[in-house]
Amino acid sequence: MKNIDLHTHTTFSDGSFSPQKIVDLAIKQKIRAFAITDHNSILGVEKAIKYARGKNIEVIPGIEIECSENSINIKKIHIIGLFIDYTNQNLISFSLKYRNPRFSCLLRIIKIFLRRRFFGNLLAKLKITFIKKPKIKNNLQITLNQAISIIKSAGGMAFLAHPGMIDERRLKDLLIKFISYGGDGIETDYPYYKVFRIDKLKSDNYNKKMKIIASKKRLLASGGSDFHGYGRNTPLGECGVDEKYLEKLKKIKSK
Repeated sequence: MKNIDLHTHTTFSDGSFSPQKIVDLAIKQKIRAFAITDHNSILGVEKAIKYARGKNIEVIPGIEIECSENSINIKKIHIIGLFIDYTNQNLISFSLKYRNPRFSCLLRIIKIFLRRRFFGNLLAKLKITFIKKPKIKNNLQITLNQAISIIKSAGGMAFLAHPGMIDERRLKDLLIKFISYGGDGIETDYPYYKVFRIDKLKSDNYNKKMKIIASKKRLLASGGSDFHGYGRNTPLGECGVDEKYLEKLKKIKSK
């Protein structure tokens, strides 16, 4: 049973659920473990971990870093960091510098609306899957190498998020760079059909293709729902890995 969701977001990036509320939802849905992977932020991780204590659920500390690789002209890449040390000073400094404070404020202002199911249903009907993140004024930019280094310096493992949305030629070039910089794996189970609103069969084929690539390249696998809460029709636990594979990842990390 795939009940480990390794890609979720809270109100500390562009999600509409607090870290505590995601813990409660995971328990209700009998999810064994999940990772909080907020965009350029670790600020929700500790809150979830503290709240989950004694509740028979594991919160895996994570982050999703947006970066680019100019050498192959890819301007937007998302790298998931898992099993990070959220107390790492380098990671904390990065999170405080690169998170988007305006976006967090926006979510706090409208969270009362997001708590109402009719608002989420309205967004879904209008095919609005997320609230667009405002541009950061100082236009800070992280390279792929820097993103992976930040994750590694915090003891984490780096995974390429939703690789199926990158065309085959560019993905081939990207993986060469990703592996050379020390990347660990790619997402091989992701709900493309719901997040990017494509055909379900095409979405399934993307995941099959990513599993083949991971095997050929000797990359680790990851997966998750990219859960954001209201407004995106991707339930917590929609995609992920099983408990046996989670233990495998932990053993590899501990070596």
